[in-house]
Amino acid sequence: MVNPARPFEMVVCLLALALGLAAWFLSNAFPRTAEGYLGPALFPKLLAVVLVLASLTLLYRNLRQAGLGPSFALLAWPNLLRIGGILLALLLAPWALGKLGLLGSAGLLVLLSCLLLGARWLEALLTALFMVGFVYLVFVQMLKVPL
Repeated sequence: MVNPARPFEMVVCLLALALGLAAWFLSNAFPRTAEGYLGPALFPKLLAVVLVLASLTLLYRNLRQAGLGPSFALLAWPNLLRIGGILLALLLAPWALGKLGLLGSAGLLVLLSCLLLGARWLEALLTALFMVGFVYLVFVQMLKVPL
């Protein structure tokens, strides 16, 4: 029997792969240090590598498992609406960044993504709040990065 979440997971893996590759190439525009080291591009490149490796691992796992078969429930309306909602949220992220700042827009994006992926409201809200708190603690308090 085919798990109906697997085709959706494959699309999310491909989107994550594209996002990781885009982050890698976009971070090439960041300046390098005088010695030629990556400088500000190092952290986005590290995140891009982690995202690409995670998405390739999940994609490989999905392709290796038996039972994917022709039953592609991906084209069902609920799945198409989920994918469209996540893509719309990603497209609106730059607008939200200007209006809500990094922490607000990232929290909203995590909240919407969790809800679109089927999480309950409380779980989605707690996940978004934890992520915002974690980013604030690590980047603002510990690393002194102005957000």
